[in-house]
Amino acid sequence: MNPISSSATLLAVSFLLLGSFASTVALGQEHRERGARKAKPSNAAPVDSSDEASTFNAGFQTGVNLGTATLANTAVLPAGLQGNSTTSTPTTHAGFMLGGNVEYGFSKQFFLQFEGSYVNKSVGISTTTANAQGVTQGTSTETDNLNYLEFVLLAKYKFTGGKLVPNLFLGPNLGFLLSANQTFTPVSTGVVGTTNTTNTTTSNFNSTDFAFDLGGGLEYPVFEFADLFFSVRYSLGLSNVQAVPATSSWKTRGIQILVGLEFGLF
Repeated sequence: MNPISSSATLLAVSFLLLGSFASTVALGQEHRERGARKAKPSNAAPVDSSDEASTFNAGFQTGVNLGTATLANTAVLPAGLQGNSTTSTPTTHAGFMLGGNVEYGFSKQFFLQFEGSYVNKSVGISTTTANAQGVTQGTSTETDNLNYLEFVLLAKYKFTGGKLVPNLFLGPNLGFLLSANQTFTPVSTGVVGTTNTTNTTTSNFNSTDFAFDLGGGLEYPVFEFADLFFSVRYSLGLSNVQAVPATSSWKTRGIQILVGLEFGLF
């Protein structure tokens, strides 16, 4: 499945889950509002919604990570291929994301947000081997699935003034590797390996991935106490995630598309 269709499927599932949850919450909210209207005095003064902004919010989010990587490979080729050159090209793969967040407001505009999420960072790599004359000797493809538990701390600014609230955010991201596996597919002769293989490769990667995230989003109130939000961010990996071989270097990259619900606590 290509990255676009994978992303569409994951986003569709995410929206269905959010829709089901939102419908359940909406029914409960409608019931409470009916009771409040019966109990509210007719001469009660209207409340300015801007004065009801919560200082502390919490919610959950889900979406897709369109992952790729920057590669630097100076590995020595095995016997029989020495004297040749290799070219490795990363390709984008879609991975699933699911997590939660808490947010503290220092004012109506400035917030600090902490997130904890499961993130699948899948990277495809196409490697071509050519001889000294530039003639292709063989091609292989591999897909590396890296699963992380990530913690993100974001400084966020909200452009308040209407119901639809845009925001911008940035901050550091620290991921802890949970597991990794690789699927290797030789496309033609001349490369190491002759059959498709899938191996657990957790030990080939470093245990942490440090990155920097930046992006923006939109928030819209769907209930008195809850906002629906949508965000897009770019995650820039700053550390080398590959441990073996030591002559190779990987730095993750990802475009992350998220939807979620956030609830005002107090």
